Amino acid sequence: MDFLQELTQDKINYAHVCSALEHPYKIVDCPSNEGVIIHCTVSNVHIAEYKGTDYSSFCKILKSLPVTRLQTTNKKLQQLLLSDFKHHYDCIQAIFPENAALSSQSAVAEKSLSSSPLCLLHKEDLPYVQKTYEMDEYMCQLYEHNRLFGWYENNTLIGYVAFHIDETVGALFVKPEFRKQGYGIKIMTQAFLNYKTGTRFAQIIDHNLSSIAMHKKMGCIIADKKISWLYNQEYNYNN
Repeated sequence: MDFLQELTQDKINYAHVCSALEHPYKIVDCPSNEGVIIHCTVSNVHIAEYKGTDYSSFCKILKSLPVTRLQTTNKKLQQLLLSDFKHHYDCIQAIFPENAALSSQSAVAEKSLSSSPLCLLHKEDLPYVQKTYEMDEYMCQLYEHNRLFGWYENNTLIGYVAFHIDETVGALFVKPEFRKQGYGIKIMTQAFLNYKTGTRFAQIIDHNLSSIAMHKKMGCIIADKKISWLYNQEYNYNN
């Protein structure tokens, strides 16, 4: 079994790898079967995983590439590359199993979907989303690519969620006046249920304990391995 196949057998800890292989990608040649570098061509994210001992050679390959956004679960690799990037953070991966039964709370949320469906965000609500998420251009791009959704009741925006450029479901936001009423679970459940093909997962900043707890209530499996993000450029469809 080669290393890439080995990674894809562990769909929980390497959901990001499995998802990358479901969309346009390129594999960067490595001299041994101890490492893999995947370039996700749509998101311009490089995924690097390594199990060998010659980190200097593997890092040399990575540094020869035009990498602006990097994902890895390898902590040593993260530390060796940290100085080459302006920003970094760690995420928890929450994976929604394809055939798993919804938790009782998510099941309740599902029953209410017919009366309060998630739909493409209304154009007039885009400025509010841009203001609250604080990434104006990127949120506009998600809207233009039909990846930004709003939960509406009586034509009033309750909250929103996005299918990110890297195929994760995230950017969940519930308006302050509607919080603590179960809308977070309703919105995320509908987002996962609408995400009918491919790996369904979210990446959560590791200190966001409330979001992690919410995903557990939905029946998501929390991966043992954290994802380290290293980047010089924020998400953008144009670079």
